[in-house]
Amino acid sequence: MEKKITAQTVEKLMAIKGEARGVTFLYDWEFILETRGQNSLKKIEARMAELGYPIKYSEIKRKKMAFYPIGLDALSTLVIKELFNLDERQLKEMGASKAKFPLFLKIFIKYFVSFDSLVKGVPKMWREHYTVGDLEVVEADNEKELAVLRLKNFSTHKALCIFLTGYFPQVLSVVLGAPVDCRETKCVFDGDDYHEFLLTWGDKQKRELREARTKNITAKMANVKGEARGVVFKTDAVFVLKEKGREGLEKVQSELKSKGHFIDYEQIKTMGFYPLGLRVLSLLAMQKALGFSEKDIEHMGAEAPKASLIVKLFGKFLFSIDKMSSQAPQLWARHYTVGQLEVDPHEKEKYVVVRLRGLDIHPLFCVYLKGYFSTIIRMIINSPIISEETKCSFTGGKKEYHEFLFKW
Repeated sequence: MEKKITAQTVEKLMAIKGEARGVTFLYDWEFILETRGQNSLKKIEARMAELGYPIKYSEIKRKKMAFYPIGLDALSTLVIKELFNLDERQLKEMGASKAKFPLFLKIFIKYFVSFDSLVKGVPKMWREHYTVGDLEVVEADNEKELAVLRLKNFSTHKALCIFLTGYFPQVLSVVLGAPVDCRETKCVFDGDDYHEFLLTWGDKQKRELREARTKNITAKMANVKGEARGVVFKTDAVFVLKEKGREGLEKVQSELKSKGHFIDYEQIKTMGFYPLGLRVLSLLAMQKALGFSEKDIEHMGAEAPKASLIVKLFGKFLFSIDKMSSQAPQLWARHYTVGQLEVDPHEKEKYVVVRLRGLDIHPLFCVYLKGYFSTIIRMIINSPIISEETKCSFTGGKKEYHEFLFKW
């Protein structure tokens, strides 16, 4: 269930300076009308009124070119996300739908004559919608089949970033007549000075996007603070050897080396400390070199406690949920120098909540941890469990911690 919008969130959004044309959220409402029916609009109107901003679809449609507070545009998106529990894919679809409406095409047809005219018209296109924010084209090369857009001085909500990764490629797709992919490579909500979007298309699309993603991830991982014990690399290697043999492990090492890193898993010292960023790069290399799915990564996490020397040393504390909850912070600190682990036990109700604060490195690591924590808890209760990550900073919106729910 999508987290409820709070009064504090509304206040923060409405304090943002700048305006947006009514047409910006008219597109969104019409997307919901088209995909979910007339009653959906009534739900949006009711929720907006409940939050203190009663606007009507009929009013927006009548005054679509009028300017409204930019916070209202962001709030409208969040209300839709909350009411209909939209995930990232659906937010992108809503963004893409904006460039498909006849009104949009009528307003911007003058920019759609050619690729070059579209590139030149990008700043004006943005200003047609918003009074704040500066959108510029950093790079645009039709032969290389890529473009880079940079958005400065614009900070409303992470959900709008996801929305734009659907909107920008669809606009370009109208001109090119071909599918376009888009990824946000820099974001102010991740600590960057501006937003940056990479758009790729054509035969080179997958290669260009993959290379850009790899460079971006590698650069980010190099700056990750903290260290991880060698034992976590060792347990991963044990899993790879079991599933793919020595040839599989050599493929992983070769993949890491091609990206400027190298891990000799056999020479890793079990109790030594190694850069935390290397931990994620190791998982990503396994995913690429061996074709591991997220299920495989979760399974690897689930197998890790069985082969971990540290877990074995703490085994005497893992005979009850209460005892585990008191020892969990120490167990985590034995593995990682950053992050704080908390366990909230509800043994009578047959569930446990695990929270991890102060550690945001990569969503694949979340997948791994879900499997890892599942096994630890299963060792204690000796029963099958259902696991779910209920809060994650990588799923949109600001989260103060990662939260995992385990039920049996």
